[in-house]
Amino acid sequence: MFIFVAVYIIRYKEKRMKRKKRFLQLWLMMCLGCMVSCAPTIHWVSMDRLSPAKNTFSERVRRVGVVNNQPNAEQGQRVSGEIILANARQIVDTLAVNLADAAYFDEVVVFDSVLASPGPLSRYDDRQLSPQRVAELTQRMGVDMLVSVELAFYMSESEPYPYSELGSVLTVVKIYLPGRETPVDTITCRQQIAWEAIPADTEFMESIVDVAARLPVPFIVPQWMAVEFPYYSNGTAELRDGHVCIAENDWAGAREQWMSLLGHEERRHRMYGNFNMAVWHEVHDDTIETARNYALKARELALEGLDKDEKGRPVIPSYDYLFINEYLDEMQRRGRNLTRIKQQMLRFLDDFSE
Repeated sequence: MFIFVAVYIIRYKEKRMKRKKRFLQLWLMMCLGCMVSCAPTIHWVSMDRLSPAKNTFSERVRRVGVVNNQPNAEQGQRVSGEIILANARQIVDTLAVNLADAAYFDEVVVFDSVLASPGPLSRYDDRQLSPQRVAELTQRMGVDMLVSVELAFYMSESEPYPYSELGSVLTVVKIYLPGRETPVDTITCRQQIAWEAIPADTEFMESIVDVAARLPVPFIVPQWMAVEFPYYSNGTAELRDGHVCIAENDWAGAREQWMSLLGHEERRHRMYGNFNMAVWHEVHDDTIETARNYALKARELALEGLDKDEKGRPVIPSYDYLFINEYLDEMQRRGRNLTRIKQQMLRFLDDFSE
């Protein structure tokens, strides 16, 4: 009898604990559901921005020559293992067209002859044009700078992928200025390519040339690129109305809605308004200083409701705090890019026009 009562009590407690556990789980799910339903929604809007080139050249560099310094090996030659040498002559022509299409330099000129001596492929980093050769070529071509294609090849990486072909295109380009003992820069760029099936030889080489000639371009000239900007789009009527304005490309209407939140009695609403105003100013202003001030205010408001350590940092940062902090980091990077792109675009000012 005693054993029966003991077992009954244990089972009763186990059932009670299971009910409490299920109740606790249900309660947590309800709380999370409420939090999700009350949480603001983040949307992203894409804007085209001029991204600076990796290299910044003097505004006096107006005419550029593209030359072929890859050893004069046969097109499609298999150098070693799975490495296939690309057609450097075609890459030079295509690269010159890509640079000319950017409309950054006044003129892009191609030198038809191969500079490298015929023979086996040597290490590209051991080869460079002498200062005398650079001076001779720039004078002969009437250019201010040389872009030299040193090496371009395709390397198969398909061993782990038996049902498809995976490979990489690698391009090495060196940039020379007359009067310099060494190249201004050595650009080494690589991109993977996945094939469902390897195409015919002609189509295969055309694809390799297209990729190899495109990879160095962002290192030499500025490029238009899509940049994603986040903004709060839900949580208040003003945010929802502002989101509708953005969908209709009415940035003035969105600004009016977001501005109305700056004096709101609710701290979080003021945070939403300040953050969205930061995005508005970063999209529309030539300087991001005003945008940064709004973003710093939004982060300050996000920090107000959190426990802080002795250095004023949040002990457990909220999603909003982390989100705004990450945005500030990205803004700082875009600010550096903005400074560089202004410097690179000096060549288009009247002060430097002939």
